[in-house]
Amino acid sequence: MTHIAIGAPLEEILTAIACGVEQVDPQFVCTILVLDRNAKFLALGAAPSLPSEIIEAMKGGIIDPTLGSCGEAIATKKRVIVPDISVHPHFTRLQSIIDLIEAKASWSEPILDGSGVAIGSIGIFVKKTGSPSEDEGEAMRDAAHIAAIAIQRRRTEDEIVSQELRFRTVFEGSNDALIIGTKDGIIDCNNRAWQLSEMPDKAHMLKSRLLDYSPELQDDGRQSNDLATDYLRSVIDKGTIQFEWTLRNFMGRVFPTDIVIRTYYYEGRRVLQFTIRDISDRKAAERAIDIQREKLVASSKMSSLGEMAGGVAHEINNPLTIIIGQANRLRRQLERGPIKTTDILG
Repeated sequence: MTHIAIGAPLEEILTAIACGVEQVDPQFVCTILVLDRNAKFLALGAAPSLPSEIIEAMKGGIIDPTLGSCGEAIATKKRVIVPDISVHPHFTRLQSIIDLIEAKASWSEPILDGSGVAIGSIGIFVKKTGSPSEDEGEAMRDAAHIAAIAIQRRRTEDEIVSQELRFRTVFEGSNDALIIGTKDGIIDCNNRAWQLSEMPDKAHMLKSRLLDYSPELQDDGRQSNDLATDYLRSVIDKGTIQFEWTLRNFMGRVFPTDIVIRTYYYEGRRVLQFTIRDISDRKAAERAIDIQREKLVASSKMSSLGEMAGGVAHEINNPLTIIIGQANRLRRQLERGPIKTTDILG
């Protein structure tokens, strides 16, 4: 257990366990097999007393319940005792190993995790026929229990490393600037955040505050410090908020951003996660659309004015046509002679 407590490598821990088992009886040759996460392949975890050629031959293999006693122990999740391997069919293919270590019996104890799932086995080749005594059986159980703790710890550590790697891959690969911090400063940031800041290096950025990258006033005329305080209160109340914010980086470039802030507790303190997207291109596109819209409105107004002028001209032209026609008729009558009243009214 001391090896586990100090965080020793798994191979070292399993070797210490196997040596402890072998100290129970000089006629014991202990091997520890570890099942992979997919529960298909067995790897040799420890075998301090096996010859190197046997160790090389045992490095990895598909689990086989009909080969030796360890495969059966893993498959059944029960202890398997073979008092005399010379008459047991599961050991025919292991005859070369048996002859080399002069084994007469084989005992196997499954290694089970906290959920009762088999993750390996403790195997003991015994140089005499027979079954384990009560004390020897207890030693096998204890060894399997300690091995289970060590294997599960290693798997947990591997999973943490794997999760950290996945997190880093997503974190650093994001096109958005990602910043993790508190109200007092920045804890971590990705490369995109550093690129937007244009700081000399990432270390300088981690010594700063997010407000250090804001102009004194926001676009609405409010003080950045006052507005940031309001947003901080809001995210504490709601958990997640989103808003637009104007930033000014280390080189003085001022640009619009869209910011999402989430808050959660990590290691007993409140942490803020900022997702920052540079929306300069979007704002430029919106301005271009607004300009085109204004041009269309102006063009539409001119078109309407032209149509209205044409309508007025039409309304004026109709009476004029009638008047001109009557005037021409009167002129022709005057040319023929004096006009009578009845001619004008008729």
